[in-house]
Amino acid sequence: WGVIYYPEFTQAKLTNWLALDSQGIEYKIENTIFDAERGMLYVKFVGDNFRVMSFPNWNNFTNGTKVWVSDYNVWKERQLGDTIVVVKNPHVITEQYSRLHLEPETSPGDMVMTEDGQFVGFVDKNGMLQTAWFADFQLSNLLEKGEFIKNNIDWSGYFVERHGSSNTVGTPGSGFLITNPGKVVTNLRKGDIIIAINNSSIDPHNLWKTVLTNTGDFNLTVWRNGEEVVLKIKLINN
Repeated sequence: WGVIYYPEFTQAKLTNWLALDSQGIEYKIENTIFDAERGMLYVKFVGDNFRVMSFPNWNNFTNGTKVWVSDYNVWKERQLGDTIVVVKNPHVITEQYSRLHLEPETSPGDMVMTEDGQFVGFVDKNGMLQTAWFADFQLSNLLEKGEFIKNNIDWSGYFVERHGSSNTVGTPGSGFLITNPGKVVTNLRKGDIIIAINNSSIDPHNLWKTVLTNTGDFNLTVWRNGEEVVLKIKLINN
């Protein structure tokens, strides 16, 4: 399996594709999976002796982190800039909340690596880093089953913050306000504010990852009608 940044992909485009390596050897394309949300196309080639890339520690990427960017011809050192919120409210809780800008200017589709040669992701069409975290998360299932891990969570809402004091003891300072609890029946209600998952407080920039990586049942702490309520969520994966 390989991955490229190709947000304009459609199945019709495959009829004109030819997979060649640097030596001009052609490889058959056996399967493709398109991740439209991130604009990444996963391609399964028939062959062997391909170079295998590793992934970095995803906690190491913040404002100011240095990376290497290539247009597949020249490598240039760049650094990660400001964190930019990319979702539109309300949004599904599993949507990527923010991305890091790349500085100075780069081109869409450029590959991003660490100094040690680990695969970080691609430059997206807005000049921001589209990390390969999702590819890393999906890799084992992709290799074993040729498909993505899916779950049934489709809750929508947006992040809220409390400004000033509250007369109610324990009122949270922030959380994810549910505007639509989704199609699957759970104890979650419209108006609930999610404040913790498995007793760990939530962070806007990482909540989507936290929800996606929960592969079993989990506890959801919400603020409802002036008090904390713990809900047991049964996650359905396929």
